[in-house]
Amino acid sequence: MTSQSSLLSDLAGAVIRLGVTLADLTPTVSALLLEHPDAQPRTGESIAEAWNRAGLSKLKQINTGGEKVERRIRDAWMERGVRVVIDYGPT
Repeated sequence: MTSQSSLLSDLAGAVIRLGVTLADLTPTVSALLLEHPDAQPRTGESIAEAWNRAGLSKLKQINTGGEKVERRIRDAWMERGVRVVIDYGPT
């Protein structure tokens, strides 16, 4: 379990500490994980290697929706080996 303030101030840290394997986030919030400074590739390092080094590699699936899912967000998740389930569309 984690606190709401921890989720708001350190989403990546909470994901790592809790060993999250599946997350349901809007594309905007999910991008915060993609942009986390510790998960950015260093010289000679692939995106997947950086993701693993940052401790985020347990995350295997992202369910995303609530707003339009940009292709770049979907592709960025897939580059990290994360399955993307888009649950956005007309109701």
